[in-house]
Amino acid sequence: MRYTLLFLLSLALGCVGQAPRDSGSAMTPLGVPLPDDALHALRDGSEFKLLSIDPSFGGAKPDLEEFHGFGVLGQTAVGDSDRTRLVAAMKLGAEESVGAIAACFNPRHGLSLIHDGKRYDFLICFECLQIRWFVEDRRREVILTSESPKAVFDATLTNASVVLADPA
Repeated sequence: MRYTLLFLLSLALGCVGQAPRDSGSAMTPLGVPLPDDALHALRDGSEFKLLSIDPSFGGAKPDLEEFHGFGVLGQTAVGDSDRTRLVAAMKLGAEESVGAIAACFNPRHGLSLIHDGKRYDFLICFECLQIRWFVEDRRREVILTSESPKAVFDATLTNASVVLADPA
């Protein structure tokens, strides 16, 4: 029981802790690119949609569409110019990652598209700096990110009049 409590406490702390900013000992970005197949799908896929996600896991309300266990608050089809900005922001976010992640996963953004006849989905948590992605509902390796793409994702949703999830 004691170990369970310690685990739950460490899990909760992982969701609220943040690295110190500008403390003189800045961490170096790892420069890890997006996986090639993810990048090709993002750049070349069709039916590109940006989703606003309710971060309550398993808490998808009955009136919400579900996206990998999370409720969809709204979505918008993405045109070429917005797509270019979103993909560039996502690519930069992966390259800027310092390898730090939190123990939580509270995604507020998603991308869904078709590439080479397969569905690619990206479930994004800028709070814990992780992107879970799926090809035909099969989960792939986690992509680490910085929080920098969040502003581009939020602006794109807001400009399309899509409601955003409550902030972390």
